[in-house]
Amino acid sequence: MRYDPMTESLGVVDGKSVIRTFFKPIPCASISDALRRAAMKLAGKCHDFPTNLDYFRARCLKW
Repeated sequence: MRYDPMTESLGVVDGKSVIRTFFKPIPCASISDALRRAAMKLAGKCHDFPTNLDYFRARCLKW
């Protein structure tokens, strides 16, 4: 797993250096509209960590 603090993007590369996923996580707290925030959280499109760096660190601990 890799994290770019400039863009707050997260990427996962496999053992052969092939990119498996690349995205910019979205903290649910950053979504101001309550209905949209609830819908995105329910769909798994945002996370409950205060920052993307915190999200990245937590994901790294799971590996």
